Amino acid sequence: MKDYKADTNYVPYILDEFHYFFETPFENTDPDFSSCNLDRPSGSNGDGLMYIVNHFLQVKIGDIFIPNEILLPRTNAATGRGSIGAQVDVCKNKWGRKPKAVLVDRFNRGVLHQRPKKTMMLTIQRECVSCSKCLERCMRVRESR
Repeated sequence: MKDYKADTNYVPYILDEFHYFFETPFENTDPDFSSCNLDRPSGSNGDGLMYIVNHFLQVKIGDIFIPNEILLPRTNAATGRGSIGAQVDVCKNKWGRKPKAVLVDRFNRGVLHQRPKKTMMLTIQRECVSCSKCLERCMRVRESR
């Protein structure tokens, strides 16, 4: 997947991400992740697209955003204030469905590397075991319109 300007006529296996997905903002500085607004692609309302949650907590220093390492244990937790599960709930309430993927900073820290038996993250992943299957399903839906 490429986020913009993928030319499937030239390279048919590199797909334009925003024909299939929209994303939430990735320069988030709200430790509660209280929003799940559509950030990219601009001008889209999300209809007919799957979505990806950018679960990155940033600190802005001047004009630069860097990962908030101090709150990372809370940010990468399965449940609780500012957690992955909490943001998924906000997004599910806003969009009426779960995201197909949640992107995180430092996946080796927090609940993600502990392989819990039951978390929101595993539920999300179960819906889409591989990107190729999701895209095939999405393309069939788009073609049938």
